[in-house]
Amino acid sequence: MNIYDTDVTNLTCNCEDWKQTRNTYSKDDPRRLCKHLINKMNVSSLTNSLKYFIEDIEFYKTKEWGFKQDFEKILTFPINNFKVLIDVGWMNVYDSDGNKYGYLNDSYTGEHWWAKKNKPIGFEEVESFFKKRFNAIPLPLQGKEKSDVIKYIKEVIPSKKNTRLSIEDDQYEPSPDGIYYCLYESANDYVSEDEVRHIIVKNNEIIIEMYYGKLFQYNRDYEYAKSFIEDMREKEQERLNNEKREYEEELSKKRDKAKDKGYLWEIKDTLYREAITFCNRDHEAQYTKYIEATNKVSDEYSNAKKLLKSSKSDITSILFHKILNNLKMIKKVRTLNLNEWIIINDGLKYGINIEKDSKYFSEIIPDWYKITTINAKTLELVEQRNRQNVRMTKALWKNSQFEELLELVIKHIENQNREKKPVERTSSKQAEREKWLINVSCHNCSSKNIHKKDKRQRKNFQVQRYQCMDCKSIFQERIDEISSEVKNTESPNDMIKNPIENLDINNNNDIKPSVSIFKKIINFFSSDKRKNNEKFK
Repeated sequence: MNIYDTDVTNLTCNCEDWKQTRNTYSKDDPRRLCKHLINKMNVSSLTNSLKYFIEDIEFYKTKEWGFKQDFEKILTFPINNFKVLIDVGWMNVYDSDGNKYGYLNDSYTGEHWWAKKNKPIGFEEVESFFKKRFNAIPLPLQGKEKSDVIKYIKEVIPSKKNTRLSIEDDQYEPSPDGIYYCLYESANDYVSEDEVRHIIVKNNEIIIEMYYGKLFQYNRDYEYAKSFIEDMREKEQERLNNEKREYEEELSKKRDKAKDKGYLWEIKDTLYREAITFCNRDHEAQYTKYIEATNKVSDEYSNAKKLLKSSKSDITSILFHKILNNLKMIKKVRTLNLNEWIIINDGLKYGINIEKDSKYFSEIIPDWYKITTINAKTLELVEQRNRQNVRMTKALWKNSQFEELLELVIKHIENQNREKKPVERTSSKQAEREKWLINVSCHNCSSKNIHKKDKRQRKNFQVQRYQCMDCKSIFQERIDEISSEVKNTESPNDMIKNPIENLDINNNNDIKPSVSIFKKIINFFSSDKRKNNEKFK
């Protein structure tokens, strides 16, 4: 194990990290602190210049790290004694009491944010500085300026006259010193002496910097760039205004539509944010407790679909809700809860209507509509006493009592099945088959166990082909003859029900055809009987 010679007074160390990079920083700069110095430092006796960074030093001490060096410089604000670690992204802001704040300033848009909306007293000094800094940044290339610069480059550098050029953003962050661009080119004969290093854009001039130190200056039309960007901003603002207007119109329609149905349409914060607002507690801690409360609800209650799946029941959620509706344990009302199921009466013994995060609100609800919500302060389940402007709800069932509820549903289904009387129904297709089957039988074995096959055209008529399923023979009948017979034939069921309905007993001529019909009926059933007997031999 290496033992290093550290001096916490002069902030020196003989480790490689300190000798190679950190020894160049002053004693007031925390980047001078390697992990060995931080490990031996007493945070209660830091110098005034290092007390700003006490929170970070304590953190690095637990991690056994040196102070981070990935920032550009330290900037001191004289009025409020802030120290800011200037960086491209998020920057740390420290006050004299050692409190740390996160701040982000967008160099391209000028927008800025404070981490977790936590700002130090006197934060305006920091925002004002970066606003002035942003205003001092030159305007980026606008409109036709890129093509004008490319044209100028081809004029002053002849080797690039027939080269395809394009100007793209560089990796450097915009600053008051200028905005950096790169020049990309495609050429077969590349001349290294004529390679462009940077294009530096300022408000009144554009500098083309070569790799070998040569500079070309191009006078910029600043008024053109300024008017162009103003026009673009106006168009963008107009677009945003149109989107906002369309959004408001759509929102107004939704509100009117909701109001017609007895609802309200409101945009409000989510439930847990409302809970945070009502309680003077730490936001993260309150959110954690809210999550715990919702998880507790999920542990005790579930929706019907999930519970039916876990119970491995064959009952679908649609049938489940239908039976509960018959039992008057749930119901739907067109003007309530977006016409979704509401648990009522005895159903409340097994489940709850829990308030959910929704943009729809019921303007007023009846007394029978019992709603459960999470209390803002205690984060416990309580009954919603307010009867106005109440959110939509979802029906949840107690996990522990669901089996009992499912037994009630199953019992009700069994009672319904007992009360139902079987109804014999004959389909139209079956009735048609019975009709032609009276007039057709197998030519070989006289069986009625036959099936239709295809139709075929003969010279003057069509034939229907059949196959006997008993002897497997194939035969045919003329369609016109069979159709005329079928047309005047009743199905066997109708014949049995009304065998002499149309028979005139006073007319002897009617008796003959009726006798032939009865013969056909007898033949039909006797063939079926013979077929069945053959099967069971």
